[in-house]
Amino acid sequence: MYIRIKQGTECQNPAVSIDCTLGTYCPNGTTAAQSCPLGKYCPDTKSILNCTTGSYCPQGSIRNAPCPRGSYCPNPKEIVQCVGGQYCPNGLSEPRSCPT
Repeated sequence: MYIRIKQGTECQNPAVSIDCTLGTYCPNGTTAAQSCPLGKYCPDTKSILNCTTGSYCPQGSIRNAPCPRGSYCPNPKEIVQCVGGQYCPNGLSEPRSCPT
């Protein structure tokens, strides 16, 4: 007998389908949940979305989060700390020069 595993669930045992947890992605037919990849976010267990410029999304992200204050994110996979002479409110993809 063939059982179709629905998207958003995993099936490690052919008799039981388990809902995947937030921060994971479970495409149709998966036998194990996959962690949401670095630079992307999974608002539910059925979707993988790209993070936007000025955000940081570590592996397992469930939302597109702005880059934290005091740093900048040149891409959604990387956080760089601001240094002296730079001003970095949250959500930046590159640092700003301090006002004089």
